[in-house]
Amino acid sequence: MDSFLVIGDMHLRFGFEQPIGRTHNFYNEIYSKIEQIIKICRNRDITTVVTSGDIFDIKTPTKYGFTSIRENKKILKMFKDDGIRMVTISGNHDLPFSSKDMKEKSIYQFFCDIDMLYDVSNNTLPDDVSIKTAEVGNISISGLDYRNPEKKIFEDLEILNKKLGKQKKEGMTNVVMLHQHFVPPSDNLDFVDFFKYFELQKFSNIDIFALGHLHKGYKTEYLEDEAGHKQYYCNGWSLTRLAREYYSVNDLHKPQVIVITVDKGNIEFEDIYLEVASFDDAFIKKDMNNEQTMNIEISKFVSSLKDFTGEVEDIDITKLEFSENIKSRIIEYLDS
Repeated sequence: MDSFLVIGDMHLRFGFEQPIGRTHNFYNEIYSKIEQIIKICRNRDITTVVTSGDIFDIKTPTKYGFTSIRENKKILKMFKDDGIRMVTISGNHDLPFSSKDMKEKSIYQFFCDIDMLYDVSNNTLPDDVSIKTAEVGNISISGLDYRNPEKKIFEDLEILNKKLGKQKKEGMTNVVMLHQHFVPPSDNLDFVDFFKYFELQKFSNIDIFALGHLHKGYKTEYLEDEAGHKQYYCNGWSLTRLAREYYSVNDLHKPQVIVITVDKGNIEFEDIYLEVASFDDAFIKKDMNNEQTMNIEISKFVSSLKDFTGEVEDIDITKLEFSENIKSRIIEYLDS
């Protein structure tokens, strides 16, 4: 019997200002959740944690100084000191300019290089190169870093799925991490590109998808194809309760971890919800509402850029019909 634990987007930002709309309890709450996760792992003899990107919140490497590196290292060291390996891919917040081509210059890569993170993303997938994986008994874990444009994820999944056929024939259970927006068949999102779980079913050599990027969480579930192959989707709430334009931050957002156990090919899962502060204790409601309104306006604008055929630099921000505050945030968004 082999087990591992899945965490949603962590967005660690120790050594920086707390997010807009959060009370002074923000960092203590993150510590509390990390301690709860480690205790769950300890009680269940779990030594591998899987987290599908956005381990860090601040994208720009030059913003990291001695203090911020030290403080984030303390958090990751909590796992390592307890004998827990963090198997990861990089999300858009882990990558400068959200570009996997800039990964080598990222703070994410720095923590991989000092063995705080174990990266299993496969950025290039030529036929003659073996894929990167982590093994937990008869479980094989691999992944793909954040892809932009998003649809490219399916091209790379075709190749990865083919390569995972060898492990599948050897009786391995294949887990793949993705950092893209995926939702159950019954749900939809506004303002952002998204895909449905059933679009992943054709990748039949993959048994479990650990999904990041969304923040909005769902209970773990599976779909079964005509051949009887069950494919599971771990897509829990983000560890850090951040505002997003496509859901409301309230007491319904309870960060969860997912324990996956595989016994002779049989997959079992358990969604475990962490103890968190109440909305009133954790958030400043007025600031959160203002931030969410602003995020919606920015998302509308960014969505409109998909129809823009010129260069981003050609856009005259001053002529946009938004408040000056939102214009400044748009400029910051485009520069990030």
